[in-house]
Amino acid sequence: AECNETPGCIVSAIMTQFFDVANFFWTSIIAFNIYAVLVKGKGRAVEYWEKYYHMISWGLSGVLAVIVGASGGYGDAGIWCWIVESKMWLRFFCYYLPLVIVMTFNIVVCLIVMRAVRDSSQEAMVNFRLRLYVFVFIFVRMWSIFDRLQNAFNDTPVFSLALLHSIFSPMQGIANALVYGCNYQVVQQYRYCCDRNRDGTDEDTERLDGTESAAISVA
Repeated sequence: AECNETPGCIVSAIMTQFFDVANFFWTSIIAFNIYAVLVKGKGRAVEYWEKYYHMISWGLSGVLAVIVGASGGYGDAGIWCWIVESKMWLRFFCYYLPLVIVMTFNIVVCLIVMRAVRDSSQEAMVNFRLRLYVFVFIFVRMWSIFDRLQNAFNDTPVFSLALLHSIFSPMQGIANALVYGCNYQVVQQYRYCCDRNRDGTDEDTERLDGTESAAISVA
């Protein structure tokens, strides 16, 4: 059987579609969270909003994945299993349109936050972290956009674009882990959680409040 007829390929295609798009939405949620804390002073509310964050990210990703499946879009996409080449409109509507919207949203929100913290003690660190978040997200994803645009307008693939697409797209997860998870405040929170679990008590450990934990990504 060809790749697009095997159950393994279909499962791989569904997972790629669902988790990639969820990844996009989570970067926007983090950007909004930073905005809510640093610009609107809503640090105490973000824990309450968490359930809505999950509903938005996983829910919208699930809806788009179901649309692709209902349209018969999953199968051999060329370099891996995803949305078949004959369903270009599904690729645009269910993947690249959300990606471009998320990119635009993240850039706008980061610019608003950087303007809000201007002349404050947090300005240098916040600006550095936000620029890093936006740069990494765009750099990792832009190769897939270039490659798929080329595929849409030309039947002959360009090897260099396909190679860059293949290298960088799978790196989104580790890139997110590095830029969002490798800073002093996050490492301290990891240590706090590990120490609490090891000791079996948190009586002597001060837990981060809503504002601190929500702003942790820019510290």
